[in-house]
Amino acid sequence: MKTNQILEKIKELDWYDKIKPDEVVFDEQQCDRSNELYTTIISMPKFVKYFTSRQKVEQARLALMTNVNMRFLPDSKSGISSDGQYFCELVWTDIRMQTKTRIKDPIALEMLNQALRHIRYPVVHNELYKNRLLVVKRCHNFGMHWLDGYIQLLPDKDPADWLRNAGIGEETYFWDVPEISTLPGGPTFAGYLDEYPEKLFVGFDTLHNPTQSMTKADVIDCLRKCSDRLSKRGER
Repeated sequence: MKTNQILEKIKELDWYDKIKPDEVVFDEQQCDRSNELYTTIISMPKFVKYFTSRQKVEQARLALMTNVNMRFLPDSKSGISSDGQYFCELVWTDIRMQTKTRIKDPIALEMLNQALRHIRYPVVHNELYKNRLLVVKRCHNFGMHWLDGYIQLLPDKDPADWLRNAGIGEETYFWDVPEISTLPGGPTFAGYLDEYPEKLFVGFDTLHNPTQSMTKADVIDCLRKCSDRLSKRGER
């Protein structure tokens, strides 16, 4: 798709008329996995809007935050200019406009994933923490050793969209869920565990950087902190 066609498609986004960006920057982010089987390139438009009014920037934030497809980017900044004037530069993206390209060797990756799916690793820790089951497995294969950590999703506490996406194994959905995306290295699992076939989980692993040095105690601590975040969310 040509750039001008993308720009026309951008104008159809549901928030566009409310907050027309001053600038659209097409950016790429690279997501590497340490097993070196593949690299994912995420291409996305970055929307930039400059404000000098606190009221207008708060109105824009509110309008954007109500859209589940929108994600603020760390490029956003605010402060006081050299002449003493307030300024804010909001930078965000819309996940509907993102494209992902997997390069290197996706066939080798799929072969590895198929092999891993048929292996059951031992549970080395499970506990009920704030009504959620936390599970840690110790894994090893292909000369590699790592830990998997899982936290249960609750049908009576968590949003229906979370349960639906976990039910179909769509772990990438949780990359944009703030309470879960902060799991170390990001969520790499969503679905059912063989040991608990009636329960849904999301989880992460220590197979790749920056999680490879994590111990079982570290994984348990991260799962508990995630449960704390989910509990606070439920209280709001």
